Amino acid sequence: MGGISFAPVPGTGGKYIANSEGSIFSPKGPRKPTVHTTNRGMQYQVLMLHRDDHSSWRIAWHRAVYSAFYGSIPAGALIRHIDGDSLNNRLSNLAAGTQKENMADAIRHGTVPSGESHYASKLSDDQVREIRDRYAAGGIFQRDLAAEYDVSQSLVSLLVTGKGRRESL
Repeated sequence: MGGISFAPVPGTGGKYIANSEGSIFSPKGPRKPTVHTTNRGMQYQVLMLHRDDHSSWRIAWHRAVYSAFYGSIPAGALIRHIDGDSLNNRLSNLAAGTQKENMADAIRHGTVPSGESHYASKLSDDQVREIRDRYAAGGIFQRDLAAEYDVSQSLVSLLVTGKGRRESL
């Protein structure tokens, strides 16, 4: 009980084997993952698999490990990293789920970019504070702040009314 389990990766004719510790092996030995970084900064390990007919395909490492032990991934399902570490592909850290569940995990782990770390952020946290402070002090219009910071007046309105950038700054 508690030992390492092994299972074949589906679609490879038994050529690739995954273990419960998240490793994948080919006849040549342990495979080394390639780390892929998404356009939103998340990193995932990927694997190039080869068939006997010399064709190949790329698969996310966590999907290969999960499917080796549980079979087909349900249509529309994602494979979630329970601990929030997208490089931890141990079987005990993987679970099938919905996009909603995956986002709830990311929020719980703090891995959802927000504030100035969000990929679409136009203002730093310091700039948001400045806008709020200057508007609260009076004597300046939202449209003037928007022009100065090169953002829309509607964004300034959201910031000064507390409806935008809700996290504490």
